[in-house]
Amino acid sequence: MQAFPEIKSATKSFYLIKFSAPESNQAGALLCPLLATFTTLSRLEFHELDFDILQPPELGDVMASISTLKELNVRACKLTLAHLYAVFNSTIAGLETMNLSDLHVGDFEATSTTDVDVDLYRQPDVLNTVNIPKYTGIVRVKELILRMMSRDDYLLMDLLSTSHVSLDVQAFNVGSVAEITQAFSLRLGRFLEQTRSTMQTLSIRESNSMFGSNPFLSPIDMPHLSTFNCQTFVAPSGRPQPILKWFGDTLAALPMRSKLEEVSIDVVILEYDHLKTKLPTDQNPLWSSLDDALASRKLDLTKVSVNVLIKSPFKEPGEGKRAEVWVRDTFGLDKWVIVVCLPKMRDKYFPGMSFEPESVNAEEPNATGT
Repeated sequence: MQAFPEIKSATKSFYLIKFSAPESNQAGALLCPLLATFTTLSRLEFHELDFDILQPPELGDVMASISTLKELNVRACKLTLAHLYAVFNSTIAGLETMNLSDLHVGDFEATSTTDVDVDLYRQPDVLNTVNIPKYTGIVRVKELILRMMSRDDYLLMDLLSTSHVSLDVQAFNVGSVAEITQAFSLRLGRFLEQTRSTMQTLSIRESNSMFGSNPFLSPIDMPHLSTFNCQTFVAPSGRPQPILKWFGDTLAALPMRSKLEEVSIDVVILEYDHLKTKLPTDQNPLWSSLDDALASRKLDLTKVSVNVLIKSPFKEPGEGKRAEVWVRDTFGLDKWVIVVCLPKMRDKYFPGMSFEPESVNAEEPNATGT
């Protein structure tokens, strides 16, 4: 902590991690005055911090005053709604990206359970049982990134989908690591209904669970959507996730003169060694909705990209252990997705492209990507 006064005002990036008990009080007293001296700060990250060391009014004033701040990350932190609303003040001065994940919000402790509970997540108005104040401003940010890693992350998404918080979000990047499909889907649907009028870019990254047949989502009409990024995991049998149907239905729900220009599809192969021996040569019905939407007349895309990642084991040097690494496909599985899984889209955007199943067995993937 003695180094705080020596940090220059020209600092552009500041990373704040948890303090040990003897340092906490001193940190709380110095942190807000320190942040106020940063006149060129563009990136700020709070990681594993207990916000109890900070006073919300002072934090709110400082966050609102950093006019140069463009990226804010709050990860694995313990805080109250008052602290969270103070952090929201960072959007007043023109914040571009806000990333929230693995949060633990004290005000949510009044809910009925501390575990990930499907029944709790089925209740759309669970936050009405808690005395939650409203955020008086508008959370205006170009990109909001949410990673659903804790129970409170789901409840935060509930909060952001209610009148407690006014949102103006142009890009939304969301992913779930929990295998609670209905919980994630219900919140995603409500959130998109709340932000549909301003949404221009939507990126959805799901967990690798091959969840049930019903994605629990209705199509959302987003009239200003210009970029759509989606991801699906493919099982060893070649079966993709059922959320593909929602992806297709949502694109089909766009207006006739849609503003959509770019679509990116990430396909994650869970067990490459097994799949390559029994690579399907016919389209799985779960792909058909997306295929029909991409090939429809209402869409005239300027960019379509298909990216394939595969899980490949490798040995850690000197350890003799096996770990998992995701590598980019280097030998043609992207063509399998385009030609076999999305044939109508192929005819429109990749005419003449062909795929030979034998090419997949020609070589092992080269682990040069990430």
